[in-house]
Amino acid sequence: MNSETGLSPTPIVFVHRDLDFWKPFLFGEKSISNDEISDLCRDGRDVWIINTYTRVRDALAAVSISADVVPGAICIAHHDDLAQLSNTHECVLVAIRADRERSFGCDFEVVQSPSSIEWERSFFIPHWPQFGLSPRSVDRGNTISRIGFFGLEKNLADEFRTEAFHDALKRMGVELVICHEPSSWTRYNDIDIVLAIRDGSPYYLQSKPASKLYNAWIAGCVAFVGDEPAFHYHGLHRIDFMHIRDSAEMIRTLEELKSNPQVYEQMRHRSLIRAREVSVEATLKKWCEFLEREVRSKYPLEKEIQSANFRRGRLLRRKVGQLRQRARSGLYSHGFDKHGRKTQHKNSTTGRIACLLDRKITSLENFRGRYNNPYDSLKR
Repeated sequence: MNSETGLSPTPIVFVHRDLDFWKPFLFGEKSISNDEISDLCRDGRDVWIINTYTRVRDALAAVSISADVVPGAICIAHHDDLAQLSNTHECVLVAIRADRERSFGCDFEVVQSPSSIEWERSFFIPHWPQFGLSPRSVDRGNTISRIGFFGLEKNLADEFRTEAFHDALKRMGVELVICHEPSSWTRYNDIDIVLAIRDGSPYYLQSKPASKLYNAWIAGCVAFVGDEPAFHYHGLHRIDFMHIRDSAEMIRTLEELKSNPQVYEQMRHRSLIRAREVSVEATLKKWCEFLEREVRSKYPLEKEIQSANFRRGRLLRRKVGQLRQRARSGLYSHGFDKHGRKTQHKNSTTGRIACLLDRKITSLENFRGRYNNPYDSLKR
């Protein structure tokens, strides 16, 4: 109950299409902790929806989960599930973009990289850090002998996989460890530097979260990062991380750190300070602030969301959003798919005109500052 208005808060519903797997863990049959649920997450949908739900439900009132949208509620769904949801015009829809293209037809969009903010109802919320992470051993001190790349080997930039590069590291007494198995993504005990330089197109990289940097900070390691925008939003070169452009620069930077251990020590201590800003607790706080201040405060009454006026306007916006989604598909692919692989996409003259027109529409919406705000119609 809202103490100021005397009204119950608008329900918040997290939507996950594959809910059968999670029911035993979420509804008491197999009671486990939130951290254990996080360990069971199988993919991005699980992390964004299931994990966020279990944490937010303990922090806010009137929070639940469903396999489909609930009319009259604030519904939060991953981009991959949007096309399968029914009657989305009867709810306030919050889309989780992840590393996909923009989600049209929603009322709010949560993005994992600041560079993905394209309209005035996009909100950046950091990706959850790695759960169950084992930090770097304090006994290692200022030792620099093991560099860890956490992720699939194919995503590591080619020049860091060459024999010549590995030979250069060996001459310095340094080993590059590629932790490609998910079971090894939590073990930072013997890692001194985290290598966070992925391969892929600029389009692919610009939507990626700064998770590798977050994990390095939490583990107490120094991060070597590439050009991904999310990294540079969070910090500064030589203070919060080392910005590395190529393998030659990496060798030079390693030589500098090994000859000046105090610089490495200062950066390690700095990482532990920055870790507090991207912890589970800090991320949960951002979620709660977003849902309460940006979403719930604009939709205080469930009956208003269920009004015929609201539904008619919302249905039209959803249909227009679907058309814009198709029109913009060529604009967002840039010749690459969502995994950074080249595609044979053919952009017709009609498609280019549609993309250009939609860019103009987006600019106008942002200029007006009223894009897709259903509450405006309720106040008329």
